[in-house]
Amino acid sequence: MSDPTTPLDLDRSTTMPALFRAVTPPQWEDFVRRRPRAISEQAASVALRQAHVERLRELAAIGRRAYGPNGPRADHWNDAPPFVDGVQTAGFDCENLALWVRHVMTEEFAEWPLGAGRPAICTLPDGRAHCVLVIVEGTGLGDYILGAQAEEDLVPWRSLAGYRWHSMLHRFDEWRLIAA
Repeated sequence: MSDPTTPLDLDRSTTMPALFRAVTPPQWEDFVRRRPRAISEQAASVALRQAHVERLRELAAIGRRAYGPNGPRADHWNDAPPFVDGVQTAGFDCENLALWVRHVMTEEFAEWPLGAGRPAICTLPDGRAHCVLVIVEGTGLGDYILGAQAEEDLVPWRSLAGYRWHSMLHRFDEWRLIAA
């Protein structure tokens, strides 16, 4: 485990502005019906340490190896791992990566609150709908994006040129519009 005083291998970010209540994605509603413990009762943040940064990047690399957009079939959000006994999980996509990383971080790090990793919906520069995990950093560094695209390797959220931000899980089961 790294020393908490070690400087983080991250560029400074800003806080992602989540404003008014948004429509909750039906896939999220389905997910929390199946996994009620996946909701957080409060908006939370985490004081990122270098051990967190390293583990987040490691998990994203594992997930990217399994990543494959769902195509025309319906999205099925899940926090199952991308590989089980070395076999790739079918239909592992951007939402699954975000939810899986969120789950792993809360299981592995006692100081990582569930609300510190929040799924967010955006549109990629090519027009495809996409989901990322927003890491809400609590010491003033700002919010970071971790996702299935190569450029989403724990980067400041504003650094992703051409992304259009729509909504983000805020707290409990409430989604908020992102003013960006």
